[in-house]
Amino acid sequence: MANENISTELKTLRLIPLSKRTKEQQKRYQALETQRSRANAKNKALDAKLAKISDVATTVDEFYQLNRAEVDAEQLAAWQEQQERVLDQLHWMRTWRDQDPDDELFVGFAEGLDCLEDFIREHGFIKDGYDYSSQVLKDFEPGWAIWAAKIYNDLIWGKIIPFYKDPERLKALSEENAATRVWALFGLSQYAQPGTPSRTKQPAL
Repeated sequence: MANENISTELKTLRLIPLSKRTKEQQKRYQALETQRSRANAKNKALDAKLAKISDVATTVDEFYQLNRAEVDAEQLAAWQEQQERVLDQLHWMRTWRDQDPDDELFVGFAEGLDCLEDFIREHGFIKDGYDYSSQVLKDFEPGWAIWAAKIYNDLIWGKIIPFYKDPERLKALSEENAATRVWALFGLSQYAQPGTPSRTKQPAL
């Protein structure tokens, strides 16, 4: 999420012509460019490690576990804490109709929906279905198999390999947005929407 915030602020500053930027804005622009460059270099190094892990892993769960071992403990803890918030949101979506309005912890539809929309705006959601940005994913056939976690021998499409064994597909998924990247590479849900691949890990909505 930090990298997305940097990118958004950079885009805003780039819209201001250099001749019209204040000293503070130019200083901030240079600092953000440096942060972005360092983050990109770090991500490239991590992606190289993850590519090797993809070759070694025999199941998607093993792929996730090996990848998590490459992430520092603080980042992993932050993702896991975020996943707990996701589970809270999913629980509300499933059960709000059954909750007692007299309960002091009751969250009604309007309030819960506002909270849910704020959550989506802040964290995004795992990409699935027809909302991909990547042309690689838009063109991939069959579409239902983009997130396939095991080998399928389909009568029409033939052999379909798991997403984590397909470098092009995995790279495209990891570049969709932060939530999709974390799910694709580490199996941790930073936000789920109905019908996302997280249905294999989360209770059905």
